[in-house]
Amino acid sequence: MNLRLKLGHTVAWREALEPLLGLWSVIVATQEELRQLWGTDDPQELFETGLLYAGQILVVKRGPRGAFAQWRDHRIDVSGVQVEHVVDTVGAGDGFAAGVIAGRLKGLGWAEFCHGQLGRRLCCGSPGGL
Repeated sequence: MNLRLKLGHTVAWREALEPLLGLWSVIVATQEELRQLWGTDDPQELFETGLLYAGQILVVKRGPRGAFAQWRDHRIDVSGVQVEHVVDTVGAGDGFAAGVIAGRLKGLGWAEFCHGQLGRRLCCGSPGGL
């Protein structure tokens, strides 16, 4: 997800996204995006309400605190990567998501999806998005 409230109200985003959620096997979002759209960032609640289905994987970005992936009753937490000299965080989340997708395409396990952390580290070390 890439929620941009300057482009539309939360209700409009929710109405646009909900019919599409069932088409995605992997959903990457921030905790803030989940709270803004559905009032919770608790994955279990999203699965239990039927918003997400059992076969989906929810990857939740937590900024410098890392991320986690959850599906069914499984959860994997990944700690954040220390960036020694932060120049700009623009694109950090996109870099992380690209790493998650690349890891998935390479057949890596979810415990290894922290390859997304490398993209975030590269993005934070230079001005503007990559």
